[in-house]
Amino acid sequence: MKLFLVSSNRVLFGVALLSASLLLGCSRSSRPTPMFGETRGSGAVMVTVQNRDFKDATIYATFSGGTRHRVGLAVGKTSQTFIIEWKSEVVRFEADFIAGRSFSFDHIGVYGGDHLELIIMNEG
Repeated sequence: MKLFLVSSNRVLFGVALLSASLLLGCSRSSRPTPMFGETRGSGAVMVTVQNRDFKDATIYATFSGGTRHRVGLAVGKTSQTFIIEWKSEVVRFEADFIAGRSFSFDHIGVYGGDHLELIIMNEG
């Protein structure tokens, strides 16, 4: 009887080990590691805009060598997340307030899959 319990424990251990190895194999990241100058990531970039000003602002993105694209409307005193298509490694954002003034953020290095956060301070 004891011999049967030992062998059933071995079977359970083998099944548990096989299940763990299958889970580890399936959980591998699908994102390749950059090597030898390959570009990292692809597709989309998440942009969270915290508008601490009272005025609404339209947000634009300009990737290096490209044209200006509208990201979305950042309503005053809120935080919103937008998804934009990744086009190059450098992007510059611009906030154009409904009340008329506008300003540009500094250039930001970005890769596909990144999550950027922009903060618009309250100008009073």
